[in-house]
Amino acid sequence: MGSIMTKRRLLDVLGGITSTMRSTFIHNRQLARMRKNIMKGRRHLMINFIGVLPSERKQSIGTHLLQYVLNISDQTELPVFFEVWDGAYVRWLQRFGFTIEDQKTLSEKDSITIYCMVREPLSSQSPTTIKTHSLNHIDEGEADTFRP
Repeated sequence: MGSIMTKRRLLDVLGGITSTMRSTFIHNRQLARMRKNIMKGRRHLMINFIGVLPSERKQSIGTHLLQYVLNISDQTELPVFFEVWDGAYVRWLQRFGFTIEDQKTLSEKDSITIYCMVREPLSSQSPTTIKTHSLNHIDEGEADTFRP
């Protein structure tokens, strides 16, 4: 019972995600077909979810997480596919070069539209090394290796 309460509390913290997740699970096959049609069998990276706790927002943490994946995309020359549930995130992702390739309304009642977005890799003359960090430990004085 404790784990159920914890999950429920987490979903409450994240807002209206429960109806979004329910709609996504119901439409999972259709969404998988949409991705397959969009990517046309090309190898790609896929972002399932980027989330930042409400108390940690407005500190560019989401931007840093996204930029890390985009750096890998550019180095490996693989496009990035992202299913987005909220129009506000669409505008944010467009700043990083993502384009809407398809969209589907999952629930008229709950006003849930999912946007299938893709960002093609940027060509790079010289590959750079990706510096990885443990999520549990980042030195305070360490320079930020991410660029929005």
